[in-house]
Amino acid sequence: MLQMLISVVLGLIPLAGVAYIVFQGGVLTVDGLFTSLILLAMSGIFFLNAGLELWRQRSAQVAAGKAASAAAPRPVIKAGLPVGSTLTESGEVMDLSYFEAPVGQPNKSLVTFRPNGASSAHIVVFTGDVRNVLPRGKRVTITYTATPEGNALVAVN
Repeated sequence: MLQMLISVVLGLIPLAGVAYIVFQGGVLTVDGLFTSLILLAMSGIFFLNAGLELWRQRSAQVAAGKAASAAAPRPVIKAGLPVGSTLTESGEVMDLSYFEAPVGQPNKSLVTFRPNGASSAHIVVFTGDVRNVLPRGKRVTITYTATPEGNALVAVN
């Protein structure tokens, strides 16, 4: 709020300079014209800053209101299984994101999975690209094994 007020005050000062040049009758000279243009540009920059600050504050208030009203549970990352253990789950693939890793590290797929009968979803990290095997919105039964880098998909039904 203070930054917006300072920007408005600093935007009014160059406008006062333009008014002074106009009342002195010097706006028709080359010096007066260019000085007026420079002062108007400075004033515009300060008013733009004030407007952007006002927009940022209002959008933050709207975002805070939406965040407070959002009642849908967010997915959580499923706790790591002991290495070598195998798990079978049935449910719906809600979302899938694929990330390419640097050379020497395995690529990752993050699958948002909602088990049958559950009200909330969880995220399962798989090594490799599983986009073709687990399409979004499809009900599947997956079997995966825990590895040190992530989970390895064993079977999909």
